[in-house]
Amino acid sequence: MPRVAPRASGPANLRSTNFNYLIDFIERKEAGVQALVRKKRALTQTVSNRGWTPLLSAAHCAPKDKDIVYYLSSVTTNEPPGSPFTGPLAGMLACALAAGGFHADIILYLSQGHRNLGTVKDDEGHNILDALVLRPQDFQNGTDLGS
Repeated sequence: MPRVAPRASGPANLRSTNFNYLIDFIERKEAGVQALVRKKRALTQTVSNRGWTPLLSAAHCAPKDKDIVYYLSSVTTNEPPGSPFTGPLAGMLACALAAGGFHADIILYLSQGHRNLGTVKDDEGHNILDALVLRPQDFQNGTDLGS
């Protein structure tokens, strides 16, 4: 079953409409994400009805599209309403990046400015190390650390 980002709900307003357009771009893996964000920089701070930012949506729903995830991580700031690096979903973001398999450089980049990402836990109590343990193929010797 493909992972699907939560859509912004409620009355059709500019904010939720723009969020849905950005998520559509992410899911289609189009380079239009950069153009859309350049046109309206505040899009990176919009949130869905579940509090997901476009960065969290990209990390969770399009983990193989590293360029989009990296771009969004470089332009997203830690401001309300999403506060993606210190807010309640920071743990989910960190785990989604780690579970993506090849986002170690993005995690290192983000953790330089947001040191809590290395230890923050998601809503199920998992952190980055828990996500990495489930990916033995990412370790040079292939040792299964989760067994």
